Amino acid sequence: MNKLKRLKKGFSIFMIALIMLSTVFTPLKNVFASEVNGLETSPDGELKSKEMEEALKKGTQNNKLRVARAGSTVVYKGQVIYGPNIVGHFEVDGEQAFCIEHPKPTPGTGTSNDGGNIYDNPKVAAALYYGITGDGNMFGSDWTRGTVLTSLVVSEMYLGSYQGGQSVPGYDAYRAKAASGDYPKAEASFSVTNLTSTVVGGVQKTQSTKLIADVSNKFELTNIPAQVTVHNVTTGAQKTGGSLVIKGGDTIYFTALLDYDKDFASGALKGSMKDYSPILYKMNDDSLQKLVKGGWFDPTKTISFTARFEARTGDLEITKKGTDGKLLAGASYALKNAAGTVVANVTTGANGKVSIKDLQQGDYTATETKAPAGYTIDTTPRKVTITAGQTALLTLTNKFVSFRITGHKADSETGDAAQGDAKLSGGKYGLYADAAATVLLDEAVIDAKGNFTFKTLPLEGSTKTVYVKETVAPEGYTLDATIYPAVVTQTDNTTEVITQNKTYTDKVMKGSFDLIKFGNKPLLQSQLAGLKDGEKLPLLGAEFTVTHDKTGKVVSVKATDLQGYVNFTGIPYGDYTVTETKAPFGYKPVAPFKIQITKDGQHFNYLIEDKVIEAKVKIVKLDATTGETVPLAGTEYQILDSEKNVVKFHVNYPSDQDMDTFTSTADGTLVLPDTLPIGHYYLVETKAPAGYLINPEPVAFEIAADHDGQMITVEMKDTPAMGKIKGTKIKEVIDSENVDPEKIVYKEVPAENITFDVVATSDIVTPDGTVRFQKGDIVDTVKTDAKGYFESTKELYVGENNKYQLIETNAPEEYQTLAPIDFTLTYADGITPIVWKEFNVKNDLIKPIIGTKATGINGEKVLNPLGNTTLIDQINYKSLLVGKEYTVVTKAVNPANPKEVYASSTTKFTPKTADGTYEAKLVVDGSKLVGKDVVFFEYLQYKGEEVAKHTNPKDGNQTVHFTNPKIGTKATFENGQKATDPTGDVTVKDTMKYSGMIPGEAVKVVTKAVNAKTGQVIQTKETTFTPKAETGEYVVSMVLDAKQLAGQDIVFYEYFHKPETNQLIAKHEDINDKGQTVHFNDIKPVPAPEKPAKIGFLPTTGDRSMDLLVLCGLLLMAAGVYSLRRKKAKN
Repeated sequence: MNKLKRLKKGFSIFMIALIMLSTVFTPLKNVFASEVNGLETSPDGELKSKEMEEALKKGTQNNKLRVARAGSTVVYKGQVIYGPNIVGHFEVDGEQAFCIEHPKPTPGTGTSNDGGNIYDNPKVAAALYYGITGDGNMFGSDWTRGTVLTSLVVSEMYLGSYQGGQSVPGYDAYRAKAASGDYPKAEASFSVTNLTSTVVGGVQKTQSTKLIADVSNKFELTNIPAQVTVHNVTTGAQKTGGSLVIKGGDTIYFTALLDYDKDFASGALKGSMKDYSPILYKMNDDSLQKLVKGGWFDPTKTISFTARFEARTGDLEITKKGTDGKLLAGASYALKNAAGTVVANVTTGANGKVSIKDLQQGDYTATETKAPAGYTIDTTPRKVTITAGQTALLTLTNKFVSFRITGHKADSETGDAAQGDAKLSGGKYGLYADAAATVLLDEAVIDAKGNFTFKTLPLEGSTKTVYVKETVAPEGYTLDATIYPAVVTQTDNTTEVITQNKTYTDKVMKGSFDLIKFGNKPLLQSQLAGLKDGEKLPLLGAEFTVTHDKTGKVVSVKATDLQGYVNFTGIPYGDYTVTETKAPFGYKPVAPFKIQITKDGQHFNYLIEDKVIEAKVKIVKLDATTGETVPLAGTEYQILDSEKNVVKFHVNYPSDQDMDTFTSTADGTLVLPDTLPIGHYYLVETKAPAGYLINPEPVAFEIAADHDGQMITVEMKDTPAMGKIKGTKIKEVIDSENVDPEKIVYKEVPAENITFDVVATSDIVTPDGTVRFQKGDIVDTVKTDAKGYFESTKELYVGENNKYQLIETNAPEEYQTLAPIDFTLTYADGITPIVWKEFNVKNDLIKPIIGTKATGINGEKVLNPLGNTTLIDQINYKSLLVGKEYTVVTKAVNPANPKEVYASSTTKFTPKTADGTYEAKLVVDGSKLVGKDVVFFEYLQYKGEEVAKHTNPKDGNQTVHFTNPKIGTKATFENGQKATDPTGDVTVKDTMKYSGMIPGEAVKVVTKAVNAKTGQVIQTKETTFTPKAETGEYVVSMVLDAKQLAGQDIVFYEYFHKPETNQLIAKHEDINDKGQTVHFNDIKPVPAPEKPAKIGFLPTTGDRSMDLLVLCGLLLMAAGVYSLRRKKAKN
C-alpha cells in the first residue's frame, strides 16, 4: 500500500516536473496563440484559395498612400497573457501594433522593415477600429483582454482562418464587428449632382439632393451667390449667399428669383472626416511576422454638384370692348403681381389695345382704374398667368348706361301700413313719354311690398323726362288721377343703370256702426220693480272692443252710456270682430260678432242682451291630514249666504219641498240641487263621516265671474278621530320569603321598565284611502313605570279594519314570551277626539323542570361496593335559557334519612338548548355503602336563586344500590378427598360459593395456595369468570407438586377483583378454615440403588477428569483465533 502511495506520489512529482519543465522550456523565440494547434476553418465561413491566402498575407498596398519613410522602429515588449491565450506586445514608432501572422516567428526589437503601407482590407480595418487602440474600443480599460483579442481577431481577419480567442469574454461580439467590415468611413457622395429647377410658389426651385456620408462628416458650401438661397430640409436652416455647413444625411435644395439665369457650381468639396486604414509593416526578413496598426489619413476623393437656373419672362396684351361690340380707347389698368405689387399702369389706344413686355413668369391681376367715356367702369380684378416665352391675351368688356323708374305705394294716413283689409299691392301704374299720358312706354303692377318697377330703357343722352300715372287702385283704396313727371340725369361712369324712385299715396275706404246693451234679468229686486212688463234693463258701462280680424289689432274701444248706447266711426275697409270686453257686474258678456266694411261710408245698427252669471257647486270631503278625498256617505252640510242666512232650494224630487240640509253620497261628494248666482257663501258641516270629527269652522267660498256655467268645488277638511292604549303589567317572581322544601313558591309584582311595540298587523288605512302604516310597521312604543302602568305616546288610527298587536319587546330572559295581543280601536262619534283601549298583562316565569337518573359510570344501577366509586347523575332539564350559566348542586343522600349526605358537588354549566341533559359526577366510598341504596337530590340555581329542584327520596330513577358480595369455599383433591400422598403433581379443586354478585359483570379471581402453618404462599393462580346470577358456584383447579408439600396442610385463599381497575370486590382468607384446607401425607422410605462400575476412560456424571483436556482445547482454539485476527488486522 505504501509502495503504491509512493508510486503515485512519485508519478505526480514527475508530472509536475514535466509540466514545469515544459513551461520553463517553452521557446521564447516565437509567440504562438495557445489555441493555434488543430485550427478549423475560419468562423466567417469564407472559403479562400491559396492565392487569396497569399494575397491576404501580403496585403494590398496603396502606393499613393505609402508612408513616407524608409523604415519604422519596431519594439517587442514581451508576452501578453489572458487565460490560455498568449500574444506579443509590439510598438511601432511608439504606437501599439499587432502581429497578424501568428504561425510565424516574432520579430524582435529593432527588426528592419519596409516602413509601412496603407492596407485596404475593411475587415482588418474594422478589427483595429473596434480593438483596444481604436476609436471604437470595445474593451474599455481592460487592456490585457483587449490586446489579446485584438491581436487574435486582426490575425484571423488577415489570414482568413481562426487564430484563437473564443474562450475570451467578448470574442463573439468583437469578431462580428470585425467580420462586418463596417466602421466610420470618409466616403461621401450626393444623391443628385445635376440639380435642375422649376417654378414653384413664384420662385425657381431646384431638385433636392442628399449628402450620403457619415453623420459626423461635414462639408462647407462656399461662394453661394447673393441671389441664391440654399435650404437644409433636414435641419430647417437656410442661407442666402455666403456659405453653409452641411453634414452626412442632410437633404438640401436651392431657390432663386424667376429672372435669375446663372448656374451655381459647388466646386470640389472635401469632408471634415479622415480615412481610417490599417498600416501594414513587412519585415525585411519575410519569415518573420508582419505587424499592423490603425491610422487616420486625409481623404483624396472630392464630391461636387451644380444647381441650374434660367430666367423666366413673358408678355401681356389687353383688349377693351363695349357691350355694344365697339373697341374702346382710354381704358386705364393697373397690373399687379402675385405679391400685390403694381408692376405696370397702362391705357388702351385708339384700337382698344395695350401691350406690356418682359413680365416674370407667374400669376397677375389687371384692374380697371378708369372707364371710357359713356361706359361704366369694371373694377373687378381679372387674373392672368404669364408663361415664359409666350404672350398672354386678356379681352375685357364695359357696359353702356341705362335708366329705370321705380315707385312705392303708401297709405295717405299710415304710410307703408295698409289699414284694415285694404292692400297696398295689386294696383297698376303707367309710364308715359308725354305730359298728357297718351304715349305709353311701359305698365307695372304694385308688388306685395308696395313697390313697382318699369322696364330698363336706354338713356340716349345725358338727361331724359318721362311721366307716371295710376291706372288701377289697390283693393280698399280710391283711385289717384294725378300725372307725375320723372327727370333722369347721368352723374358718373360707374353706375350702369340710373334708377329713380318716388312714393305715391292713396286714401283708404271707411265705415261705421252703433249698438244698444241690456240684461236678460236684473240682479236686484229694486231694479226689477222699476221696469214695465216686457221692458229690458239698459246696462251701463258695457265695454266693447273692435278688433281687426286679420292683424288682431284693436281698432277702437268704447263703453255704453246710461241708456246702454255706443257708436263706432271711421272703421277702415275690412273684416272686424266686436267683443264685449267688460260686462256689467253679475252679467256675462255676449259672444263676439263680426262686421265687414266693403264700401266707403257704409253703416250698421245692433241690439245686444247680457245674461246673469251663475254656477253649480260640488262639495268634497277631505282628510285634513292628507288632503285626500274621504269616500264616505252621510256627511251633512248647510249653505249660508253673505249675510249668514241659510240658503234654501226648492226641489220637486223625490217630493216638492224646500231643502236647506244636504247629505254626501258614498264617494264623499255632494252636488247642490240648483245653481248659485254670483256672490260670497259659507259651507257649514252639521254631521261628520264615520271615523272623523266635525269641522267647527265654516268654509268660505265665492261664485266668481269666471265660474259662470261651471261647477265649482268646495272642500271641507275633517280630522280623523284617534285612539290610544293604556294598561298595567305584572310579573311572576320567586317568593324567597316563603320556602317549601319540595317546590318553588311564586308571587306577583308590578313589572317595571317593560317595553311594548304597537305593531300594525294590517295596513293602517284611513277612509280617504291613505295607508298610514304598512303591515308590520311599529307605530308606537310604550314602557311601564314603577307601578307597571303604561300608556300610548302616539295617537293611533281608529277603525275596525285597522288591526294592531301589542308586542312585548324586552321581557326578562327568565320569563315566558308573552303572546302578541291583537286589538282594534272603535270609532265613537264626531265629537270624541280620542278613544281608549285598556290592557292588563302578566308575565309568567319560565319554570325550569329537572328529572334525574343516577347510575354508575357505565350506566349500571347496581354497583359493587368499591372504594372511590364514581356515580353519574344524569339531569334531564327543560325550559332553560340557552347560553346562560346555571349552577347545579348535586347531593348523594341516604333515602331513609336525606339529611345524611354521602357526597355532594356544585358545578356550573351553560345549556346550548332549552331542553337537554347534563351529567354531574360524584365519587363515593362504596366500601362503606355495602348493601345500601343511595338517592340523588338536585338543586338548579340561576343568578344565585334556586329555580328548580328534585328531592324525591323514593324516585328509583335517581337511586343506585351497592351490593354485599360474599364468598364461601371448599377445597378438595380431584378425587374429592381432603388428603393425598406426595407422589408427584396433583390437582386441587377449589369450589367457591358466592352471593351478592352482579350478574353479567366479569370478575377476576385470584386463588392462592398457602402453607397453613407458616402462611407462606405456595402458588397463585388468576382466572376470570362472569356470574350469570347474583349467587352461584365457581371452581378453580390448581396443580401442585405433592413431593414438595409432603406432610403439609395447604389452605386456599380466594379474592374477587374488578378486572379493569383491580379493585377488590370480595375475599375469603381464613387460615383456620378446614373446609378450604387439604393435607399432603408424609413421604414413605424406599430402598437405595446399587452403585454402577466405571467403564473405560469415559467420564461419568460428575467426573471432571476431562476438564483439563477441554480447557487445553479451548485455549488452543482461542490462540488460533487470536492469531488469525492479529494477522488479519496486520494485513
